[in-house]
Amino acid sequence: MGEMDGISLAPLLAGQKVEREDPIFYSYVGNNGLWNGRYKLVSNRGGPWMLFDMDKDPVENDDIAASHPEIVKTMSEEWYKIGNANVVHKDSRAPRNDTATPWGRKSSEEHPDWKGKKPPLSLPGE
Repeated sequence: MGEMDGISLAPLLAGQKVEREDPIFYSYVGNNGLWNGRYKLVSNRGGPWMLFDMDKDPVENDDIAASHPEIVKTMSEEWYKIGNANVVHKDSRAPRNDTATPWGRKSSEEHPDWKGKKPPLSLPGE
């Protein structure tokens, strides 16, 4: 049997901190993210990237993307690099760089990929 991916969480049980070498990547139904060290880059429902400093803001209230464009650029490039090498399908809803409403629709409109279903939550500003 080959070596398993991941890291041991045993240090947490001993009250120690777990340090990761690699970022945590995800892309699932239009929700995308990359968590690397103190910064977490997030795109919800195919919308623009948001950036959070998890050391100062662990509940993700303060989007600092506008004040840290260099971090957004570096982390989004890493997100695409990891995704292209692993799991992001060419037809997936990758994050956009603008601030428009995701998909250019209101939440009351159906998304063409959802086959008649409506988004479960209203979009910001509605």
